[in-house]
Amino acid sequence: MVGALIALALPSFAADGTPGRNQEADVLSKVNGEAITLKDFDLALFWNERPIVQKEIMDFLIQERVVRQEVSRKGVSVKAAEVDEFAADTDRQLRSTEKKSLLEVLAARGADLSLFKRTAELTIGLCLLAGGKGRLAETQTPDVKAKMGELLATLLSSAKIETDPDKLEAGVAATINGERLMIEEVGRTARGMLDQETKMKNLGYLQAFVMVRQEMGRRKLELAPADLDYQVELLCAQRTSDIGEKNVSMTDVLKSLGREPKVLRRQSDFQARAMLTRLVKAETTDEDVRRLFASDPARFGEGVPKASHIMFKTVDARGRPFSSADDLKVRAKALALREKLLAGEDFAAMAGKYSEDKDTAERGGMLGFLDKARIVDPVVAAAYGLKIGEISQPVKGTSGWHLVKVMEIKHVAFEGVKSEVRTRLLAERSSQLLRELNKKAQIEAGPAKL
Repeated sequence: MVGALIALALPSFAADGTPGRNQEADVLSKVNGEAITLKDFDLALFWNERPIVQKEIMDFLIQERVVRQEVSRKGVSVKAAEVDEFAADTDRQLRSTEKKSLLEVLAARGADLSLFKRTAELTIGLCLLAGGKGRLAETQTPDVKAKMGELLATLLSSAKIETDPDKLEAGVAATINGERLMIEEVGRTARGMLDQETKMKNLGYLQAFVMVRQEMGRRKLELAPADLDYQVELLCAQRTSDIGEKNVSMTDVLKSLGREPKVLRRQSDFQARAMLTRLVKAETTDEDVRRLFASDPARFGEGVPKASHIMFKTVDARGRPFSSADDLKVRAKALALREKLLAGEDFAAMAGKYSEDKDTAERGGMLGFLDKARIVDPVVAAAYGLKIGEISQPVKGTSGWHLVKVMEIKHVAFEGVKSEVRTRLLAERSSQLLRELNKKAQIEAGPAKL
C-alpha cells in the first residue's frame, strides 16, 4: 500500500478511478478517461509551487486569518457594503490615474474581483482596528498605513502559527491560533493568483502523473516510500555530478536546489519521476550501464581537458566587431604572446596581465574542465585537440582571439562512475517512457477552466 508519507499528495480519486465527490463541471481534463478535477489541481498546486505558495499565498491567508480573528475579538464589523464601497473607490481612482477600470486592471494581473474583495476586507479590517474609518483614501495616507503595518506586525508576532507539514493533520496547510487553514483552500487561492503559464505547467505535471500511475496500475505496481527515497538519491547524485561535489549530504544538496525533502516527496512531478524510475529500473541491467559508458566515455569525464585561456577582444564595448584590419592586429598580438609562452613565460601570470576576459584573468585564465557537449565552442574544440601542457594557435571565438593551454586531462574508470552512468541512463529511459505514454494517451479538455 502507498504509505502515509505520500498519501497527502495523491489526488483525490476514488478507488475505481473516478473523481470523488466532484461534479462533472469541475473536470479540468481527462487522461485516458480518468478525470482531473479542480480540487485535484488545487491540492497538487499547493505542493508543486510550494516556494511561491509559502511566500505569497500562505502569507496572505495567514494575515487574513489573524486580522479576522482580531476583528472578531474586538467586536469590529466589516460590512459587505464597506467592501463594495472600497472597490468602487478603487475603480474611480484607477479610471482617473490609469484610464482603466478595476476589472481591467485585475484581469491584466490574472486576478479576479472576489480575490480583490478579500484583500479589501483585510485592509478595511486593519484600518478599523487602527482607529480609522476604512475608506480607500484614508488607508493610503502615510500615517494610517504606518499604524496598519505596525498593528499587523504585532498580530503576526503574537500569533501561534504552525506550517510544518510533519506537525499538522492530513489536509491542513497551517494552524493560526488553533484555527485550521486547509490545503485545498490555499491551492484554490493560489489558482486565482498565479499566472496562466504556471497553471498550465502544473496541469501538465498532473496529467503526466495520472498517465504514469495508470501504467503502474497496468503492471500491478504501486508507488512506495522507498521509490521516493530512491528518486531523491538520484536527484542528489545528478546534482553532485553536475557541479563536481563529493561527500555532500542529501539535505545540503536539496537545500542548494531550493527543495525541502518532505515537500519534494509530495510534488506530482517528482512522484511521476519516481514511478517512471520504478518502471524502467527493473529493465536496466549492468550491461546496459556499461554500454552507455562505452558509447561516450567523455560524457562521464574520460579524456575531458582542464584548460586555461588568454583572450584578446575583437569587439567593442557595444559588442560590435572590429574591422578586418584591426582583427588581424589582435591576432598578431596573440601570436606574439604565444611565442613568449613557448619560450617559458608563465601562462597564469600572462593571463592575469594580458587577458581581456576579466572573469578568468584573475584566476590565471582558468576555465576548468570543459564539457564535451560544448564542443561547438571553438575554445572547447581547441582544448580537446591538445595534449597536457600544449598551447594552441590563436583560436577565433565570438568575442576575440584565444590562446588555450591544457593543464590536465581527466581519466576515469567505469567502476568509478558506474553510479553516475546508471543515474543518467535511468533518467534517459524515464524520459523516453514518458514520451511514449504521452504519445499514446488520450487527453481531453474538460468543461472547467483554470
